[in-house]
Amino acid sequence: MNKKLMALCGILVGIAVVLGVVSNKINQESATIKKIPVLESKRDEITENIGTAVYIYMPNDNRFKLTKTAFDIKDTSTREAILKEVSQGVIDKLMEKGVLSKDEKYESTGYLDGKDLYLDLSSNIFAQAKSAKEEVLIIYSFVNTFCGIDGIDRVKFIIDGRTGKRVNFINIDGFYKANMVI
Repeated sequence: MNKKLMALCGILVGIAVVLGVVSNKINQESATIKKIPVLESKRDEITENIGTAVYIYMPNDNRFKLTKTAFDIKDTSTREAILKEVSQGVIDKLMEKGVLSKDEKYESTGYLDGKDLYLDLSSNIFAQAKSAKEEVLIIYSFVNTFCGIDGIDRVKFIIDGRTGKRVNFINIDGFYKANMVI
């Protein structure tokens, strides 16, 4: 009986050592900051311009659906720079299409958490929407653009640093995924 007990204790000690080594390795890997893979566009064709190209989605001329246009990111040095430049690109295209007023200043900041993007926009972006349809087009201009970048699956809107249920017409409480039908 004593030999069986010693053998069992030896096996348990061996298992404990193996689990300790594995646990230590996992803890070391999780303690390091993991770099999100380089944000790349899901494009069919690659341009020869320097920088990463993405598609920016914006309302078409009659504001019934979204169309896409290529946009080259010039500053790919950090994730924050990429998010800021793409967000400003969407805002610029919305101003170009007359959806947003050119007389106002619009703020935007993006925060990545895994594959989720928390997009903090100034409230005056949504204040420009005259109908629920226009607000949906503004929302999905941002959502489809950012979800078209590898590494981002969903977008949650924060308005002026606060989460909320509604801006004007549409509930913005949850996460949005790309919707190319709009």
